[in-house]
Amino acid sequence: DPFIDLRTPEEVQQDEKEASRIERFFDVDHLPEGEYLTEQAAKEEALVGIVEKLLRSKSLMELLSQAPEGDAPESSNSSTASSQKDSKSFNEQAVEFSYIYPPVEGSGLDSPLDQVLGSEGYRPWNPRMVLAHSAGGLVLIALTFQHVNADKGRDEKWTCTALRAELIASHGGEAASE
Repeated sequence: DPFIDLRTPEEVQQDEKEASRIERFFDVDHLPEGEYLTEQAAKEEALVGIVEKLLRSKSLMELLSQAPEGDAPESSNSSTASSQKDSKSFNEQAVEFSYIYPPVEGSGLDSPLDQVLGSEGYRPWNPRMVLAHSAGGLVLIALTFQHVNADKGRDEKWTCTALRAELIASHGGEAASE
């Protein structure tokens, strides 16, 4: 059965451009077609693990959702497991992560292909993201992942070796610094 693509040429071009951005974000745009999907899936799995840890970070969620002094609503001191569970669910619904796409190579910056390879023959992966909270808080997140080969009892994977989070806007979208 032939596949009929009902998208306009502009829509096809836009979809191809978005796919290219995703490939740059996951740093797989330089890989052969047969390898990049596997590599992208492995990196995405590692990134999801870090995002889940960030969502469980009570201090990060409090920082993002905290109202300025004097604006916080009165709360009771009773804290139950049910309310903590509801709070976790709310935090997961109240935040969104957005990828920051790296610029197209050739923009005058050093090429990621020029980076020094790690001991396993892979170059480090340095994704950037923004976490946005519904209360207006924004955090810039810079990560470094390094590839780790399989070893005794451990699968081959990408592991986070550095994480930096900078508050760029607090509750209500107020600038965190000037």
